[in-house]
Amino acid sequence: MVGLAVFLVTVGTIGWIGIRGVFATKSGQHSDLLLTAVAALVAMLTVGVVDHYFFNIRFPHMAALFWIVGGLIVALTRLSRHNDSDGYGEMKGRTVGEGS
Repeated sequence: MVGLAVFLVTVGTIGWIGIRGVFATKSGQHSDLLLTAVAALVAMLTVGVVDHYFFNIRFPHMAALFWIVGGLIVALTRLSRHNDSDGYGEMKGRTVGEGS
């Protein structure tokens, strides 16, 4: 029961981060990819309810794919948040490396 609770909290947190990220990002390459990754996670969870393919010991590569998609969601959310701020990349019309 503890393992199930930790799994549900972890997947719920990843889902919440992903959904928040989809609505918070401006349209661009990160928002499209983030929406696709969230849809893939929802599809994996749906298949996991009716089939054991993602959570079977015989298919460890599918469990790895599940967690890679979860990590991709978190990484894309951080990337899009980083690119929307003025603290990285282009800073108010200047590129990194130009004088202040």
